[in-house]
Amino acid sequence: SSQQSRVPPAGFAPKPAARASEPAAPGRPTPIEALNPYSRTWTVRAKVTENGELRSITTKAGETMSVWEMVIADESGEIKCTAWRADAERFARIAELGSTYLVSRGQIKIANKRYSSTANNYEITLGADSAMVKQDVELKTFTPTYHFDFTPIADLSAKPANSTVDVIGSVTEVGPVQNIVSKAGRELVKRVINLSDDSNAAIEVTLWGKSAETFAEDAAATAAVVAFKGLVVSEWNTRSLGAVRSTKIQMDPDLPQAKRVKAWADTGAASAATSLSINTSGGGSGGGGASMADDLAELLGLPPSKIPEKGAYATVGGYISRILTSKGGGGGGPAEERPIWYSACPKCNKKAIGEYGAGWSCESCGWSGDACTHRYIVAVQLIDASGTSYATAYQEQAIAIFGKTADELKAIKDADQSAFEAECSSVLFKRRTFRLRAKIETYQGVDRTKVGVVNSTPTTPITEGKRMLADIMKYDLPEPPAPEPSATPDEPMPQAAAGEAAEPAAVEA
Repeated sequence: SSQQSRVPPAGFAPKPAARASEPAAPGRPTPIEALNPYSRTWTVRAKVTENGELRSITTKAGETMSVWEMVIADESGEIKCTAWRADAERFARIAELGSTYLVSRGQIKIANKRYSSTANNYEITLGADSAMVKQDVELKTFTPTYHFDFTPIADLSAKPANSTVDVIGSVTEVGPVQNIVSKAGRELVKRVINLSDDSNAAIEVTLWGKSAETFAEDAAATAAVVAFKGLVVSEWNTRSLGAVRSTKIQMDPDLPQAKRVKAWADTGAASAATSLSINTSGGGSGGGGASMADDLAELLGLPPSKIPEKGAYATVGGYISRILTSKGGGGGGPAEERPIWYSACPKCNKKAIGEYGAGWSCESCGWSGDACTHRYIVAVQLIDASGTSYATAYQEQAIAIFGKTADELKAIKDADQSAFEAECSSVLFKRRTFRLRAKIETYQGVDRTKVGVVNSTPTTPITEGKRMLADIMKYDLPEPPAPEPSATPDEPMPQAAAGEAAEPAAVEA
């Protein structure tokens, strides 16, 4: 009957459902290049070529969740894989960089190229039923070839914010690694570099995380050429570029564009390029606009009517002759201590109010806590061949000068005043190249010029030579005279006739 027909025969056992830790029966693994959104049952055998860190993000709705990413590759191609929430934690524990796995049962969708720069139009989202099982085999993998579509730096001013671009240029400055706290309270690592190309323009590029930590410190000294794929255009500091997780970086690539930029940079022209990044916050490490002065006297001598609202810029070679750590003391009175840092909110970097041991609070963002951080605001006296000027160096540039954070230098001062004074003295009269900005400020109805340090780098024979060569190129020098025609083997030099004295050879002065 119908009831009996539903009873399985003796000895029959249903096939168990596949578990998430087991791959679908692969048979022959599917090549990565064959995957597409219409692929249903698939398993790939691939090596982990990039293994991201497990991160926490907060959505606009306020939900906090885990996310993890990796890139896997076989002989045919590569593809990005992403997992969320509990799945992210599970796969992050399984994946090992360089190991081979059978991966199956994930959702294949069109890749978001803003966050993925793999050589694949698709990406995989791993879910609860996805599987990833390690294989003890050595797999030959696909070596990606990045296809760059370089945009000249001078053309970036016309690119809309948040657009993605590829650029190549010569590194002219490498800023220090900085540890910052985002508005969301996350601890971040960043580094700002300056890049210029043969469009005679420069721009600052912000790197994050491991890219910031591992970027070559000597890239500026060696005038390294770097190609970036997938930078995001930002309106920060007027115009700048920022790396994202999918950004690819190639140092000194074997590309014709790299050879062209290298030849241009070797002439010294990179140091004279006009920067699109104009620092408008008083701190940071922007490059500034076109120079309006070549020394301190010329910068300070600019009339207020000639100084733009965003400031007048100058690149000068000089020295720090004094760190102002005290003020007053005139007329025989005692001098007051002048701090070179301020107590800062660790969340928004604005001034924190409180006392040591009694707690701190921030009126700007509402933060409160037991300990604040410290940020630099250093008054220095600069000197060059033309004269002297007072200037202010803020957080990032003061770190570049001292080689220490404000928290580190304050700890030295608290422990030993003499050691702190020695640290301040150690930076004096060492030649540096300064990028300065002069702005007009009105105080009690009187206009006065205030100078800020935008960039500051130690001067090396290489950088100084390139700067001098760039200065020479500014002059409209005449073409050298054509050489006098010389004799050829077919036209022998005329010999003096018998009895004639030979004409003396011409002597060039």
